[in-house]
Amino acid sequence: MSSSACDSTGLPTCKTDAGPLPRPAEQSVPVAEWNRSMQAIADARAAITGGEIWTRTIYRAKARGTYRWVAGDPSISDVTAAVKLPDASYILLSSGNGLLSHAPTLSDGAADGQFIRLINTQGSNTLTLQDDGVLIGSKLQLATPRVTLAAYDSIELIWQDSKWREVGRTVKTLSTDTTSTPGNGTADTFQGRAACAVGANAVVVRSNKCVAGSVVSVTLEDLDTTATRCKAVAADGSFTVTFDAATSAVTRFRWVIAQ
Repeated sequence: MSSSACDSTGLPTCKTDAGPLPRPAEQSVPVAEWNRSMQAIADARAAITGGEIWTRTIYRAKARGTYRWVAGDPSISDVTAAVKLPDASYILLSSGNGLLSHAPTLSDGAADGQFIRLINTQGSNTLTLQDDGVLIGSKLQLATPRVTLAAYDSIELIWQDSKWREVGRTVKTLSTDTTSTPGNGTADTFQGRAACAVGANAVVVRSNKCVAGSVVSVTLEDLDTTATRCKAVAADGSFTVTFDAATSAVTRFRWVIAQ
């Protein structure tokens, strides 16, 4: 015979003639299965409350492509060599400067679904990743031909079908203003402001966010009496804004690199 009752938590428990049945928490559950259950509960709570619930569960179910949320710290002493990734999701890249040119660029993921975030921790150095279409065999499927990580920029990748596919990126510095020094300048951001000097008809903006084929949008802030129109042409590492005539005064403009 059996009967039902509620315990102190309000959850039903069953009793038999041999005594109460063991609670689920008292049973032996595989770590991977337990983690999946806990994540499902967290997802359900987030859906109900409309909020976000962050988990930092540590486990090693490599067959399912899941990894520890722990920062690794590979030092890049040679940009022509492959970057050996640690068993971690948040990976801080130290040392190194320039174009990563090894194919493949990163060591392979262990299973489909492995997620990593690469963060450049260098204050002055930059690191550039190249898409598989630019560097054959890089095994990187990026949203743009190249991605340059400046100080504390990051990129998120997921291992799928034998490639690291970009799912997002974060740029620490969002905008650069060089209007105080009209003329050519440097702005390693995706948007900013610049100015054409008096009597000039072109401005070159050097930016590691720009590649040949990038779409650069320009909006004039000042209405010059002679230079009334302009166009932007992108190249690797820079873009040039050319006016239809020499300016009669300093002419400022806003620009955005849409890749």
